[in-house]
Amino acid sequence: MYTLPARFQAKENVKAFDLTFRILIVGFFLIFTALFFLVFLNYKWLPSCGTFLLFCFENLVHLNPLIVCPVLILSVNPWRRRLSNWRIIRSVSCVTTQKELLKKEMGQQQETDFYFNQLNASWEQHIK
Repeated sequence: MYTLPARFQAKENVKAFDLTFRILIVGFFLIFTALFFLVFLNYKWLPSCGTFLLFCFENLVHLNPLIVCPVLILSVNPWRRRLSNWRIIRSVSCVTTQKELLKKEMGQQQETDFYFNQLNASWEQHIK
């Protein structure tokens, strides 16, 4: 049986999986980039750039919230809509090309009415 709470739970699960996927991608990118800098530093493949590579590695380790926090903020629809008017956000193409996961078939009022009708019907069945 189709229920509105199950639909809302499915929507929230899709959002949670999408956010988890984004965080994993960014986390692995940061880890592998830091390992890349460490390998170049350790084996001295670019000895003239050692200081620069160390600087980049330390910045990745200590300033990773500057990368992770915008990913988190832009993963939430109300925050993304609010920040979409900022010039710097509009210039980032990956932010504006996000796909919509589920289309709204009913309006918010119709969904609310449908939910309360289902709730009322379940109460009547429980009482009888």
